[in-house]
Amino acid sequence: GDDDTGERLVAALHRAGVETFLEREGSTGTIVVVVDEHGERTMLSDRGAAPQLAHVPDAAIDGSSVLHLPLYSLTHGAIAVACVDAARRAHDRNVAVSLDLSSVTSIVDIGADAVAEIIATIRPRWVLCNAEECDAAGGLDALMRIAPWATIVTKHGADPTDVSRRGGSG
Repeated sequence: GDDDTGERLVAALHRAGVETFLEREGSTGTIVVVVDEHGERTMLSDRGAAPQLAHVPDAAIDGSSVLHLPLYSLTHGAIAVACVDAARRAHDRNVAVSLDLSSVTSIVDIGADAVAEIIATIRPRWVLCNAEECDAAGGLDALMRIAPWATIVTKHGADPTDVSRRGGSG
C-alpha cells in the first residue's frame, strides 16, 4: 500500500536484500496468523490494496527460481488475471510455479471445480495445502488426478508433512 506501513515493510525488505517490484496504491494489507496447540494455523486477513494488482513485471519473474501464488490471489479480479498471466510467463521462462491452496474458505467459496480449473490453468509444480484444504479441494486422489505432473505437499500442523507425487509418496 501507499501508506506508512507499506513504506516500513518495503524498507525492511530492501535492508534484507530483497528486490521489490511495487504498485503502490491504497492501504497495506495485514494478516494475523493464529497457531493453535496442534500447530494448525488460522489467518485473519485484510488484503488492503493487494487485489488491485494489475500486472507482474517481467523483471519480477526473470532470474527467479519459483513463482509462488496463493489461491486467494487467483479467485477473482485484476489480481487473478495478473497472476494467471505471470504463471504463463513463468512457464515460458522455465521458472517453476507453486500454488498454496491458502484457505478452506477460499476453496469453499469458489468450489472444488474452480480450484481444479485454476490448477489446470497455472500448472503448478507443487501444490501446498493443509489437510483441511486438501479435503475441501476434493482430496488427495482428486488433486493427483487434476495435476498428475505436480507434487502435492500436505501439511498436518505439528505432525509430519506428506509429500505425494505420481508413483508414490514420501
